[in-house]
Amino acid sequence: IMIARDWGELRDLFVKSAFGGDWLRLGKRLSDVGRAYVQSEVTCLFAVTSVSAVGLWLLGNPYGLLLACGIGVIDLLPIFGAGTVYVSWIAISLFQGKYMQSAVLGGMYVICYLLRNMIEARKMGDRLGFHPIVTLCAVYAGWKLFGLAGFLLGPIGLVIVAEFA
Repeated sequence: IMIARDWGELRDLFVKSAFGGDWLRLGKRLSDVGRAYVQSEVTCLFAVTSVSAVGLWLLGNPYGLLLACGIGVIDLLPIFGAGTVYVSWIAISLFQGKYMQSAVLGGMYVICYLLRNMIEARKMGDRLGFHPIVTLCAVYAGWKLFGLAGFLLGPIGLVIVAEFA
């Protein structure tokens, strides 16, 4: 209760401290990272869902729109991605002898994969002021070093290093 009552005074004291400006600037940059990440994920969701819906419609699947929405949601999950659905579906189609369907599904998967990589790197790079390749390298390095948590911590680490360098 005492902290809440004196919050404005404590904030002013923090801002005037030796490191206050640096921490506020870092906090603003990190909120930009979070906003860019959410925007890129939403854009990827719509792109993957759209490509999947069109492809499944061309295949004549009666549940194409519903399946496309499911594929888009699964694509949001970093470990699974759209490849989980597409690669499994392609394998099943090949075993059933549906080679045309396998080819179309393979094309859809390649398009979704390329779209996701381009959109993420472009949106994150543009918002953060880094080249898309640098952003992609930070995501990859974070993934390799820390696994799932590193997928998110890679770009955050890049921002922290760039702010204090």
